[in-house]
Formats: sequence, structure tokens, C-alpha cells
Amino acid sequence: MIANKVHLPRRLFHLAAGSTMPVVGLLLPWGWTVGLLAGLCGLALLLEGLRLSLPAVNRWAFRWLGVLFKEKEHRQPTAATYLALAALACFLIFPREVAALGLLLASVGDPIAALAGGRAPGPRLRGKSPVGTAAFFAVGVALAALLAAATPLEFDLPAVIAAGVAALAELSPDPLDDNVKVPLLSSASLVLMGRWLG
Repeated sequence: MIANKVHLPRRLFHLAAGSTMPVVGLLLPWGWTVGLLAGLCGLALLLEGLRLSLPAVNRWAFRWLGVLFKEKEHRQPTAATYLALAALACFLIFPREVAALGLLLASVGDPIAALAGGRAPGPRLRGKSPVGTAAFFAVGVALAALLAAATPLEFDLPAVIAAGVAALAELSPDPLDDNVKVPLLSSASLVLMGRWLG
């Protein structure tokens, strides 16, 4: 019952697939990363175009892969496509370690927030629990520390602020998809705060 409530298979897929992109971005040369992400985005947009323009394809996708979709994605692009586009944008705009952290915040923090918040009693804001937001922030700080241990990224106040920005972005009421605003806003805040406070 709880697993269905928080869409556990979808969350696990989001975590696994979403985390692959920043890890690949850290391991491969920049040109390879951008090329692969550009190809992935092109393929995702092609498949989304087919699915949304051909009802039979859409029905087939929801019949066999429906556990990975939200109900509203019957009529709009999926979160995975938004995340792929955000990944390409992040690696084009920001240093690779910053891009990787922003994407990990989205791919790991969001499912953890949903799992923690979905089980928590108490009030909701936009259908989300403060417990989930707190879990998102805690996981974000831990991710920043882990990434700092493995890359030139520093674990400092800007990194902690970026985790907070990501958690608040996930909670914010604007219509922009979380998979776009979380990585882009957290990465931008890390760069800006690094300049101001570094």
C-alpha cells in the first residue's frame, strides 16, 4: 500500500537512471559527456513526440511501462525527458563537478524526499511533507560531502546552501518541472555562492 502511494518502482528508476548521468559526466571527457547527453535528449524527444502524437503508441507505453509514469504524463513529456534535458544544460553551463552535484540532488534527493514524506504523518504543503523536505536537504548535504571526497569540489557553506536551494526548489509552487529547476537552480546557486563566499 505504501509502496503504491509513493510510486516505489518509479522512484527507484528515477534514482538509478538519474544518477547514471552525473556519474558518467564525471568519468568521461566533457565532449563525450555532452555528445552522449545530446544523443539521449534527441532520442527522448523523438520518442516523446511519437508517444504524444500517436494514441496507439501512448497506450502501448502506459500498458507496459505504466508503473514508471505519472498519470499526468499521459498528455505531457515524462520526468525522465526533463531530467535528460536538464543534464545536458547543466554540463554545458556549469563545471562538471557542479553539474554532477545538481543532478545528483535531483535524482537522489527527490525520491528520498518522496519516500520519507510519503510515510510521514502531519501537515502537507503542496501535497508534500516537511519531513520529506528535511530528508531531501539532509541527503543533499551528504551527497555534497561524498562528491567533495571524490572530486575537486569543496564541501563548504556554498555546497550546503546548494542542498538547501534544491530542497526548497522541489517544494516551490511554480509550474516548472522539479527535474529542471532542482539541478539548474542548485548548480547556479553553488557557482554564485562560491564566488560570493569563497
